[in-house]
Amino acid sequence: MSVAIKRYRMGSYIISTSRVKPLKNEIRRVKRHNRTYRGTLTKRNKEINGNRAIALLLAWCIFATTYAFAMTSNNIQFNGEKVFAEDKKLSDEADALSTVELSLAEDLNLHSSSAEAVMTPEEQIRRIAKEQSFKWTDYLIRLAKCESTLNPRAINVNSNGSRDLGIFQINDIHGLSDEFRYNIEKSTLWTIDKINSGQQRIWVCNNLI
Repeated sequence: MSVAIKRYRMGSYIISTSRVKPLKNEIRRVKRHNRTYRGTLTKRNKEINGNRAIALLLAWCIFATTYAFAMTSNNIQFNGEKVFAEDKKLSDEADALSTVELSLAEDLNLHSSSAEAVMTPEEQIRRIAKEQSFKWTDYLIRLAKCESTLNPRAINVNSNGSRDLGIFQINDIHGLSDEFRYNIEKSTLWTIDKINSGQQRIWVCNNLI
């Protein structure tokens, strides 16, 4: 049985029907390949563009972070200089205040010394005894009158060469300086302490008043 073979003219070529179907299949395969390639290429281009966008975003973030850090450093430096200037200003003000306080303290001491100079020795002893809540103020006054007639500069030289100085005639044996024994307040406080501890017998006048 003979099979009819049709022939087709394609350009300058004559192709039999037995070759047409495989050729169509090949054309379809090539088209599918091209579509797949174009899809792959498009996907690749999208990935490249996405990576570029990510890289640009990272670069922008790095720039923004670096700029913010630089500005923060400048602010910290500026604030540090400002704080240092404020500290120096406060220090100067504190020094000035200390000078004023020292001047006031000197004035108060001067006024206090002036007030002490105006007060009599007996009045000074009474004031000190009152401040110390000392109970035997009259005894203290009589002791001072007996020992030195209330003279804070009184001096008595004993036969053994020792000296009794000040308003309470404190002897050298106690190891106190001349300035201490001549000072009414210091010698009065020392005498009050001795009397409170029961040592008033160290004064000769204790047996006379």
